[in-house]
Amino acid sequence: AGGGEQSVNEQLIQAKFDYERAVEDLKTCRDDLVAKRRRRDEIKGSGEKKDWARMMKEKDAVEKKLEEMNEKKAATGYNRDR
Repeated sequence: AGGGEQSVNEQLIQAKFDYERAVEDLKTCRDDLVAKRRRRDEIKGSGEKKDWARMMKEKDAVEKKLEEMNEKKAATGYNRDR
């Protein structure tokens, strides 16, 4: 594997960015759900629940990717920030 260190680091930065964005999206989604439920239970929350489940799946996927990136980073011995 050639030039691994830099690309792994770039991937790690991207993964962290994706993760932080996903967390922000989750917070926004949760706040929206709370607001919708407070306003009224018009749709009985079925659509919102699906949204929440999808968001949680995305969050898990991003967390798994971040973990994989950390393992790759450790495997290449690239450990500048510790």
